[in-house]
Amino acid sequence: VVGLWCSGSGTVRRAQDNRSFFVAQRPYMCVGTLRMQLLYPRIDRQDVSDERLCAVLKAVKLEHLLLSPGLDEVRATPFARIDEMDRREKAKIPGLGAFYEKPQDKESRPEADELCRWWSRLSLGEMQLISFARLLLREGLQLVFMDEATSALSPAMERILYETLGQLTKSYVSVAHRPEVWSFHRHVLELRRSQATGLTEHRLMGVDKYEAESVGSE
Repeated sequence: VVGLWCSGSGTVRRAQDNRSFFVAQRPYMCVGTLRMQLLYPRIDRQDVSDERLCAVLKAVKLEHLLLSPGLDEVRATPFARIDEMDRREKAKIPGLGAFYEKPQDKESRPEADELCRWWSRLSLGEMQLISFARLLLREGLQLVFMDEATSALSPAMERILYETLGQLTKSYVSVAHRPEVWSFHRHVLELRRSQATGLTEHRLMGVDKYEAESVGSE
C-alpha cells in the first residue's frame, strides 16, 4: 500500500474520506472547547446543536464532563464555538491563552505540548469515549477502523459501544487482543509468524470456528 514492498499485485479500494473513520487506542486531543473536541477534526461545523452534543455525551456516559471542575473553565457554555469568543475569552482556555496572547511568529509560538492539555485532564478511558462520541456525530459512514479502541474500557461499556456501532455502519474492522471483542464480529483475520519460515502468515475464518480452535488449544 505504501510502496515499501513491491512483490505481488492486487487492487486496494477504500471508501471516501468522509465515509470512513479511524478510532485509535489513544485518540488525539485538540486544543479548544468541548465542542471542538467532539467535532474534531471538523471543528468548524455549524450544523451540530448543543442538544445533539449533550445527547452524544450521554450515549457514551460522559455527561459528567459538563460539570467537571477544570473542564468548565473553558467557558460558561462548554460548547462554545471558537469563532464566537473574544480575545479575553480565548485567553481563559487552558494552554490556548498563551497562543492568543503572543505574536503568531515562529520564534514566539508555544510548542504543541504547551497548547494542548486535554490529555492531562482526561483518563485514557475518557479519551476513548470522546473518540466514540466523535464517531456518533458522523453520518453516512461505510467503514470504521478501530485499533485497540476499547482497551481502557470496561467490558460492559465496550458492549454498549459495539452495539451502538453496529447500528451506525455495516462494516467495521477491529485490531484487538481481548477475546471479549470476538463476539461483536463475524470473521477473524489472524496474523502470525511462521516458526518454519519466519515469514508472516495469515488465516481468515468465522468467529465461531476461531473461538472453538482457540479454546481447544488452551
